[in-house]
Amino acid sequence: MDDLREKIIKKAIVDGILSVPDPRMPEAHINSAELYLTFKCNDSCSHCITESGPKRPESMTPENAFKAIDNIARHSIHKILPKIYGNGTFRHEGSNQCHELDSLLSPPEQLTYALLQKYNVCATHRDCESTWVTSEGTFKLNLRKPSIRLSGGEFFCWPLGKDGKTLSEKERLGHQKDLIRHIRKTLPEYDLWILTNGRFASSAEKAETVIGSWAETANNTEYDSNVRICLSVDIFHSPPPESTIEQMLERVWTNSIDKGLPAPHIYGIPNQSIGLVGNALRNFKKGRYSKAEVENRSCSSFNPFTYLNVDPFDLVESNGCGETKGFMIEHGEGVHLVHNVFISPQGRMVFCCACVGDYGDFINAPGDCMKNIVTNPLALAMRRKETVIPLLNLVADMDSTIRIFGEGEFANVTGSTCYQFLSGHRP
Repeated sequence: MDDLREKIIKKAIVDGILSVPDPRMPEAHINSAELYLTFKCNDSCSHCITESGPKRPESMTPENAFKAIDNIARHSIHKILPKIYGNGTFRHEGSNQCHELDSLLSPPEQLTYALLQKYNVCATHRDCESTWVTSEGTFKLNLRKPSIRLSGGEFFCWPLGKDGKTLSEKERLGHQKDLIRHIRKTLPEYDLWILTNGRFASSAEKAETVIGSWAETANNTEYDSNVRICLSVDIFHSPPPESTIEQMLERVWTNSIDKGLPAPHIYGIPNQSIGLVGNALRNFKKGRYSKAEVENRSCSSFNPFTYLNVDPFDLVESNGCGETKGFMIEHGEGVHLVHNVFISPQGRMVFCCACVGDYGDFINAPGDCMKNIVTNPLALAMRRKETVIPLLNLVADMDSTIRIFGEGEFANVTGSTCYQFLSGHRP
């Protein structure tokens, strides 16, 4: 596959699809990072892009998790803002919509598309403004609020012991609390998002223990940054043992408020469309115009469906995943690339949220990873629709093992084509 990939890259350069990297391009920097601490999970969902589940043994060690945070801080975009604009202060103005969601004292009664859209806007800060304020003036930045997102499988399951053995809950909570403390100390200006399916909240007592531990060192910062719990509550997720989704929501919500955290954010799939990547590629098997009937595992009126005809959609044709795209700050001396990055449990910086592609070893050689973002010819091409479409058409033409999905003008170009090319996995 590597030899074929090299041939594809060379032909794409000859055809003008890829550009030879400019060696003068300054090193990239990080604005947000998603830390996939483990693929161990207390649930197993058919749509999961990382294929997490109870039998997955991959887990980042606490030592490497600390190193990852230190390296993010070392390469943070906020380290170079003073060099670009002069000494100043980063400020972020949230929207009224975000403040409203943060202050909800009880969970909503139903998961609606409109509600999920609100949460999505606030999660991506699309209606917020970031500025750098100096004595010379205020500079508007093309940056969303910096954040660290702890996810992958289930944060509550991290870390694992040697040989993938499960540690006691007390040991895990101790490591989780230490990591939260380290993030808040090292990156105090960053929001910290704990992504969870909420299955730890099997009782009011358990929810209080877990959230109390997470919140103990959460908000000791002078910056306007928050630690928040993000609950995945779509139809693919099972409720906690002997509980309902509604009970889980109430327990997590109540304890978040009681422990001084903002109201949880809700994320998930509110309608009939999912991205055709990762585990979904093998479970649903078909392209964007083929549907699969999926049972509502949540068994909850919060998600008011018994079954859904899920329609996988084309990530590329729908303009890709905003999480993986880089963007630029322009200034008098040139251009700086700013990226939202993904780190796998093995400590590798990966191309996208499906953990495919590879920029290198972020734990031991983070500088090389940041250079690879701008010197790897696939890097920017995979983030731009105008280049990724002809590139993946070329991939499908040259690699007969890639299964072509989709219809219409760009039949070869689907999220699954991208996934197969970068991962080497075939359905």
